[in-house]
Amino acid sequence: MVRDKEEALKANLFQKQHLSEMQFQWGENCSGDRNDESVLEDCEEITFGHLPNLGKLSIRELKSLKSLDGLENLNSLMALTIENCTNLKSIGNPRCGEEGTLFHLSIVGCGELMELPSQMLELWAPTIQSVGLGKLRSVQNLPMLIDCLARSFTHLRRLAITGVPKLMSAGSVESWDLGSLKYLTLDVSVEWSNGSSVAINDTVNGILEGCCNSLKQLTLIGVESWECLPQSIQHLTSLRDLRLENIGIEELPQWFDKLSFLLSLHLDGCTKLRRLHSVDALKPLIKFHFFTISNCPKLSIDSELLNHPDFVIKVDGNPI
Repeated sequence: MVRDKEEALKANLFQKQHLSEMQFQWGENCSGDRNDESVLEDCEEITFGHLPNLGKLSIRELKSLKSLDGLENLNSLMALTIENCTNLKSIGNPRCGEEGTLFHLSIVGCGELMELPSQMLELWAPTIQSVGLGKLRSVQNLPMLIDCLARSFTHLRRLAITGVPKLMSAGSVESWDLGSLKYLTLDVSVEWSNGSSVAINDTVNGILEGCCNSLKQLTLIGVESWECLPQSIQHLTSLRDLRLENIGIEELPQWFDKLSFLLSLHLDGCTKLRRLHSVDALKPLIKFHFFTISNCPKLSIDSELLNHPDFVIKVDGNPI
């Protein structure tokens, strides 16, 4: 741990050629005479290019950070995490190694970040396995990322996009190649409106069609006015876990019983939901056992379903 400028100078981190992992974390628990900004100043003066073996880089809670330089020289980088750097505007145009070695990318809570560098995404696309983007209210080029995902991210296993605008603009993608995707989280609440609902549905349906045989867990975060689930969900032949948050449905769709491998359903904030399927309607779901329900005040569960030995139901955290 480097706590101040003096310790940063003694550590001489950027001269450690064989360093494979580095984590920067500034928090609100600073006390005494610690001067976090002075440590950051020294870090900005030395390029990341002096760390050719760095494979994992995490940068968290650097509130004063506005730009990152030299990331393009980290040729061995396999995992990059940037979280809650609230004033970060640019991360340059970092690239992976010559053979494309980045596996994990997470950028969350950087509300001033304007662009996700295109060169970075194109070079990382062939190998990346996990992408997490969240709370990036200023990012304008999400469609470029989506297009890159659709064309090149053949090894992608996990994808989470929450709190990022311009998702609906990706509806123009003609076909998706996400045949390895197993875990997907999509949040459409940021830009939902009656005028955008068709484009958002098209985008979500397109993504789901591209991973219909591989997806195991799906989380959809919407708004109360989203009253109809995407039709493509019924074609997710490998889906085990379905999570719906703030969706405006009054009941589960009739095609719900087509999810023959489903194990669990999680419903949170579905304030219009009034009923679940009957026991008879759930019979085709031979593996299904678990309901988790929170903040669904209008929901009424019939006694047969409540008392059935094959189902475990939790409402607002309590078994019933």
